Amino acid sequence: MAPSTRKEDNRLVEVVNSYLDHVAYPQTNHLRFTTRVTDDDQQQSGSDLVVNINGLKLTCDEKAAVKYIGKPLTTFSLELGFMDNRYHQQHHLGWLIDPKHTNDLFSFVWLPQATRPDIQTPSDIIQCDIALVRKLDIMNYLESLGWNPKNLAKKEWCIRNGIGKTELGNLREHGLKFAISRFLHEQPVNVLLMKETYMEMAIGRYSIINNQLSYIFERDIDSFIEPPLPRL
Repeated sequence: MAPSTRKEDNRLVEVVNSYLDHVAYPQTNHLRFTTRVTDDDQQQSGSDLVVNINGLKLTCDEKAAVKYIGKPLTTFSLELGFMDNRYHQQHHLGWLIDPKHTNDLFSFVWLPQATRPDIQTPSDIIQCDIALVRKLDIMNYLESLGWNPKNLAKKEWCIRNGIGKTELGNLREHGLKFAISRFLHEQPVNVLLMKETYMEMAIGRYSIINNQLSYIFERDIDSFIEPPLPRL
């Protein structure tokens, strides 16, 4: 079993965060006015950023594919569960279905081109693709395929323990795929969606190449505010 790479991942995340804050986000509209969250409790609830979109403040969990820098990754993993080896392999729900994670949005970040996979500075990043997605839209998409949080938690348990229905599925056939990384201490169980799926449901999608905004699409704020409940 391979050791955790959390320390190196955290270093890469710091480099990517600097790039996002100073290069990528300022070139967008939806992510231009963001504040990084430093409070531990808020971070534990899935809030890395507070995003201000036309006066509406939303919490955002930032996810960067730092293990795949310089690679044309066509998916992104959503964590369903993991083992915390600091507490004698205690099981935890993953950030997608843990009710303690109350973020409104996800910022999914792909880094398909870089001068080196172990980027040292933001200048090492050549291309960055971003999908800004409502958490609600992801959960609705999964539920349309028959996967509500309860079913996902049950599936995660079956995969981890090799009991019951442990089929991992096929992205093109089922719209998603399950995976477990047993070689890591945390042994995370994830559900994978295609990059194009995130882009289709995104309220903002962007591509930055050589520090310049190459592509931008943003939905109007009115298209993702929850409609008011009807009066009884």
